Amino acid sequence: MQRIVLAGLIAMGGCASTASMQSAAGYAVVECAALPDGRVSGCTVVEESEPGQGYGRMAIEAVARGRVVPKDPGSKVGTFRTTVRLGPDG
Repeated sequence: MQRIVLAGLIAMGGCASTASMQSAAGYAVVECAALPDGRVSGCTVVEESEPGQGYGRMAIEAVARGRVVPKDPGSKVGTFRTTVRLGPDG
């Protein structure tokens, strides 16, 4: 199994789009493709804690800002899944 690191992700504090999300924590599992240059593409929501509250959309936006760094330089990554936790405490 290929180990990857998502570089450049930061806490999502202050990104909540509704009042209910500002006081509640949630998560989303997203699946993405890792491009050879480390960019992330084609993310989809696999699971989210509160469907319809925007956690999936925000998780995709967060992951898309990052980079995928293979454990072994020169190796191909392909697709990956990651869980992004969102809320007041990230």
